[in-house]
Amino acid sequence: MTGDLVVYTAPYAFGSFIGEWGPTMRKVMAIDAATIVPGHGPLMHDKSYLGLLADLLESVAAQAKEAAKEGLSLEDARKKLDVHRFREQFAHGDEQTGRAFDGFFLGPGFPRAYREAKEGPLHDET
Repeated sequence: MTGDLVVYTAPYAFGSFIGEWGPTMRKVMAIDAATIVPGHGPLMHDKSYLGLLADLLESVAAQAKEAAKEGLSLEDARKKLDVHRFREQFAHGDEQTGRAFDGFFLGPGFPRAYREAKEGPLHDET
């Protein structure tokens, strides 16, 4: 059981710890489980969705670190963020799922990843 670390069809990042969640997802993937119970969505019997989610989390964390290193503002970092490929893989062309990806993951998740990149590990959920 993963809780809200795994939410299907689009990930959920309110109160997230993006920098920690990527490595945590890799640890979840290492568990020899026949069935994965996500926080939301159907039971899963393979780890392909988990791999996609781990790749997304790691990519967002890395891009936030690079933007912070370059001294970009959050607004400029957001403009430079490239998650188009991931959005398509999660949404599969479905507009509603694409909006969920934007609103439930990118909206809250990238600012937190950027804060982590600038401040270090976060200790709050806002």
